[in-house]
Amino acid sequence: MTASFHLARDSLAGRLSLYFGAGTLVILGLLGTVLFVVFERQIRLHDSHELATKTAAVQTLLNGINQPSDINESIKRIRATEIGHKDLDIGISIDGVWLLEPGESIIDHAQQNQGAPDIGVVDQMLVDIGEKRWIMNHLVRRMSVQPQSVVRAMVAIDVTEATQLVAGLRNALIAIGLAGAAMITTLTWVATVRALAPLKRVAQEAERMTAQALNHPLSVENAPIEVRGLVASINQMLSRLQKSFESLEQFSADIAHELRTPVNALLTQTQVTLTRDRTIDEYRETLHLGLRELNQLQKIVADMLFIARADQSINKASFELTDLTKAAAEVVEYVELIASENDQTIAIEGELTAPGDSLMLRRALTNLLTNAVRYSPRKAHILLTLSTESTNAVVRVENPYCGSLTQADLERLFDRSVRQSPDRAGQQPGLGLGLSIVQSIIRVHGGQATAGLESGQFWVQLRWPCT
Repeated sequence: MTASFHLARDSLAGRLSLYFGAGTLVILGLLGTVLFVVFERQIRLHDSHELATKTAAVQTLLNGINQPSDINESIKRIRATEIGHKDLDIGISIDGVWLLEPGESIIDHAQQNQGAPDIGVVDQMLVDIGEKRWIMNHLVRRMSVQPQSVVRAMVAIDVTEATQLVAGLRNALIAIGLAGAAMITTLTWVATVRALAPLKRVAQEAERMTAQALNHPLSVENAPIEVRGLVASINQMLSRLQKSFESLEQFSADIAHELRTPVNALLTQTQVTLTRDRTIDEYRETLHLGLRELNQLQKIVADMLFIARADQSINKASFELTDLTKAAAEVVEYVELIASENDQTIAIEGELTAPGDSLMLRRALTNLLTNAVRYSPRKAHILLTLSTESTNAVVRVENPYCGSLTQADLERLFDRSVRQSPDRAGQQPGLGLGLSIVQSIIRVHGGQATAGLESGQFWVQLRWPCT
């Protein structure tokens, strides 16, 4: 039973069935109670009215006894009152002597009340005698012709059938209430199960779905109209997951390829070095080469970890106003050391103070300028512009471009899996993590990074809210 309760509680169909069943039981119970009370009251009022009518008739006949000779005539009339009323029983006695003896079923009760001293008292009572139930009145008065004599009258009506009728109605109403509640519960269960069948099919489709089959959306047609929006949202989520998985797979493949190069270089250098004895200078040169490859590995791993942390987002409530003018000057001072090797120059225009994480924004500026220096030709002039547009902070880096980028390349420039084109300034292709890091940083700040190509100038722009 406990298991059934838990099943009903955990099942939507079970809950709805219990709710509707309980509601039906309450409603039918209230209606049945009202009906029962009204019916019972009407029955009682009818019986009481009939008893009062018969009692009044008997009292009138008794009041008509003015002399001894009237007694027999009154008794005849009272007997005539009983004719045709099988449920009516009347008893008359004078000074304990029965002039009209009641029926056997109530004679004992009548004899027990012969000694009632109250004169003129009419007392209605409900009495159970054997298997029958009676309502009766006792009338006591003194005869006018013989004041010393006491006349006692008992008028009783058998209400056994009426009582049984009321009890039967009560039992019938209880049975109807329970049966109605059970029927409504069952019908609700069946209807709910049938109504939820499409959702079950959708769930079965979802169970069969794997990471390799996310491109097969759930069937919207099989779902009820009320949940089609939910199914459509799930399909959209699956589509995003599919794209994320594809990007992750590509990113993993690029990472593996990128890590394989320095690892293989280290392995080859070590194997070659160990083939024969070498001088200390040769060993030192090998160690320097290995250190360079390890630095490359360290940079790749550090960039990967930084992107992962940035994607987890940070608490924007911790953002403080950052002097990006000062930060840009410090970054340019550092990057100029690299740019000077190719006779490149870097200039800053404008001023900007904006909310954000100072360390992350510095990292974004460093990556933008380093990328510009790396892929610009010799003697190139790189421009860093700081400004405010409406309620947004804007950072823009421009540099000459001598390669070829399509619109599709520009749209995918910030993807983690995209490699920088080798035709830019004749550089070797490498893992495109620099601009991916910039995009991740600016998204944390609620903004967006964009890139474009205009009149031989390549530009990257960062925009995020100042408020």
